[in-house]
Amino acid sequence: MRLCLLIKNAHRTPPAIKAFLEDTNVKLLYTHIDNVPIITLTSENGKNKLDVNALRELSALINNAENDGKSCLVITGAGQNFCLGGDLAKSSGNYSTVKEFGRILTDTLLEISRQEMIIIAAVNGQTAGGGMSLLEACDLAVATAGATFSIPEVKIGMPPVISYSGTYRMVGRKRANEMALFASELSAKEALLLGIINQIVEDPLKTCIEMAKTIEKNGAFCNKEIKLLSVRMDNGAMEKQLKSAADRLNGIVMGV
Repeated sequence: MRLCLLIKNAHRTPPAIKAFLEDTNVKLLYTHIDNVPIITLTSENGKNKLDVNALRELSALINNAENDGKSCLVITGAGQNFCLGGDLAKSSGNYSTVKEFGRILTDTLLEISRQEMIIIAAVNGQTAGGGMSLLEACDLAVATAGATFSIPEVKIGMPPVISYSGTYRMVGRKRANEMALFASELSAKEALLLGIINQIVEDPLKTCIEMAKTIEKNGAFCNKEIKLLSVRMDNGAMEKQLKSAADRLNGIVMGV
């Protein structure tokens, strides 16, 4: 089913499809623990899906932290999930807003990956859909033993247009295809073996704070150069793939 039909006919959309268009009213909390900035995604239903406004705010908060001279930043999710993807509810009936969502999501992910700060993901519970793209953009990630990772959009009749690209870069073509076609989940142990996360821990946020303190001791020069090495090794692949995915999302919306 085309997303354009879903948006045009949101009031007639089956319950399973409405999950893609639900309004999660996500909010971002900006706090500090031991001088380490933390951005927490939180929502009433606990799904922590990112809409256009949340993406703009995420970008602004990250820039604020860097302007304050912070060497590390932690992104986490409140409740039982890290991030379950994007929320297009506010785009219902508006093609230009869906296109804007794809553009802003792409820009935000690229910004995260290119920041001089080291950005660490503290993962609890599920990471799904566009949440996988957010995870991939971060420099390091730790998760609980019960965490799971998936790109399940096919379950609601949508291809994982944007989330596939990040998953592909993390796990390779065959595994990304398996995850996309069967909406299969990876366990934390599998994610660790595949390099999606760095550690499995009991308290991800606490571990991330300790990691940030250790990284800060390296000094700004070393951290900046290591981050630049990561960007150079990518050689523009992430930007090219994300922009292609955003264009395809727009194409699906327009029914072409």
